[in-house]
Amino acid sequence: MRKTIIITLLIISTMILTACSSQRVYDTFKHVDDQGWEKNDELTFCIPKMAESGYYTLELGLRLNNYYPFRNLQLAVIQTVYPSLETHTDMLTLDIADSQGKMNGSGVSLYQYSQMFRKYRLQENDSISVRIRHDMKREILPGVMDVGVIIRKSQ
Repeated sequence: MRKTIIITLLIISTMILTACSSQRVYDTFKHVDDQGWEKNDELTFCIPKMAESGYYTLELGLRLNNYYPFRNLQLAVIQTVYPSLETHTDMLTLDIADSQGKMNGSGVSLYQYSQMFRKYRLQENDSISVRIRHDMKREILPGVMDVGVIIRKSQ
C-alpha cells in the first residue's frame, strides 16, 4: 500500500514538473477539406498576444495520409507581427518522403511532421498572424489532413 502511494506521488510529481517546464505557448491545427487542399485555400492562424517578451520559435506542423502523392511539399508561409506590422514570407520545401517513397514523418497510416522555420524576438503583447497555402503545381492537393502552427518560447 505504501509503495503504491509513493509511486503514485512520483508519477504525479513528474507530470506536474513536465507540464510546468513546457515552453509551448501556442499549438493549433486546422483541418483541410477531405477532397484535398485547394491552392487558393489559405489557412490563417491568429496567435494571441504574448504574455512576456523573449525569443520564440515558429514551427509548422503537418498531418498527411498515404494518399499524399509527392516526395516534398512546397508551402508559402506569411507571418505578420502586430502592432509593428513586420511581415516575413517564407517559401518552405518539406521533404515528406525519401527517394524510395518511404514517408519521413512519425506514424503508420497518418504521418505527422514538425519543422521549425523562424525565430522571433517578440515584446510583451505582440501577436502574430500566420497565413499558409500550398505552392505545388497541382491545384487540389490530396493527402494533407491537417496543417498547424506551434510556437515555443526559447532561451
